[in-house]
Amino acid sequence: MAKEMVFDDARALRREQREARISRKRERREARALKRRQHPIALEPLAPRVPAVREPSVGEAASPAEPVAIEISHAPVAIALPVVGAVTPEKREAAPEAAATDPVSNGEASPATPSRQAERTGRGRSRRERDVAEFRERRDRQVTEARVEAREQIARNGEAKAVSDALAALAHPEAFPWQRHRERLTEAIAGGRIPEIGAAARRACRGAAADAARTSRKAPDADTALAVASAYAVIARAPWAAVKGRRAERSSPTPGGQQRPFWR
Repeated sequence: MAKEMVFDDARALRREQREARISRKRERREARALKRRQHPIALEPLAPRVPAVREPSVGEAASPAEPVAIEISHAPVAIALPVVGAVTPEKREAAPEAAATDPVSNGEASPATPSRQAERTGRGRSRRERDVAEFRERRDRQVTEARVEAREQIARNGEAKAVSDALAALAHPEAFPWQRHRERLTEAIAGGRIPEIGAAARRACRGAAADAARTSRKAPDADTALAVASAYAVIARAPWAAVKGRRAERSSPTPGGQQRPFWR
């Protein structure tokens, strides 16, 4: 289950990053086209100017080249070296103060502060790791919000009524994008094992919350995804009520009128 959740998160993130790259490429192409329209005359490359070489005359060519004498000074160069003196007690007392104020001592950098370490760690992390961390943070917030809504639904309507409304809401056409999660939950309910029902509902809740946390253009409606996550959170909190009220789930709207989800 954990591997499947990680795979779904990674696939959603890759899809979101690919759409972002396509959008950035499109914006760059539009910017280049706009720049070409605003500046139609292109700058011609300038050819480098080569200085003309004057050909020597006949008289200059006949004369031999005169040798050039280069004098090299071999005088010794005196280099002043610092004299290391003995360490006095006064220098020992002043050493801790100098080490506290001087950022570099004995050729080694002073230990980095926590803020510097955090800054270096942030720069060292790749862009993909930052995107994954931000996506998981948004998804966890959506899961928390869905669980809070589920607790309010159960406290207001009771377990049986809240689970019945959640199952009916998941059968609504607006929840069709999450049909795969609903089919797995239906199979678990048909099996009658409460742990499997709870696990399927929690997995579906996290999947819908991940869709609500997506920010790409092709992402589903965030409010609808959060409502679906809340419905699965209700079932995850009371899976035994789903076994008892399995008949309350409807596969299609009632003929008498348009069925509306419980969150509307």
